[in-house]
Amino acid sequence: MLPANLATKNEVIGKLRIAGFSMKEFAVLLGFEPDTVRKVISRYAGSRKSPRGALAQEILHKLMDIIKT
Repeated sequence: MLPANLATKNEVIGKLRIAGFSMKEFAVLLGFEPDTVRKVISRYAGSRKSPRGALAQEILHKLMDIIKT
């Protein structure tokens, strides 16, 4: 799950841009469908919901690895 300090989709996108990626570049680099990444970020950024699906969990985990640095 995304930490509380990444409350919105726009903040997540901003952190990706600071790391040098667009949402599409992040998705393609890691082998995900760009639309799937967009949907996962839209659904879980700013939400207290936890992803139940393995793919959504993997996307969020890898997203956190990228934006932490």
